[in-house]
Amino acid sequence: MLTLAELKRLIKKYDETMGIDPKGKSKEDLRKEIEKAGYKIDDKNKKFVATFKQKTKKMPKKVDMPPSEKKKPVDKKEAHKKKDEATIKYILANKHILKDERVKKLL
Repeated sequence: MLTLAELKRLIKKYDETMGIDPKGKSKEDLRKEIEKAGYKIDDKNKKFVATFKQKTKKMPKKVDMPPSEKKKPVDKKEAHKKKDEATIKYILANKHILKDERVKKLL
């Protein structure tokens, strides 16, 4: 059984060609609307399959699950090193910064 989030992702993929609005709808409402549009929900393979004869080209025969859009975890140490490198590069390009009184107090 597809979850609500998975159904919404599939509908978003489907909406590139047609229109179903998933906002504020329950899982059952979405399933009914998808079936009303002429598609059977294949829970096992996570896709919609058309139950109608193709009349127009803009209605796809199959809608597969789009890839997950999860962000990669950020390594804080690596991010800190990159920021330090950028700062050093900036200071080397602008050496007059080292002559500033505020910097001299820190050193």
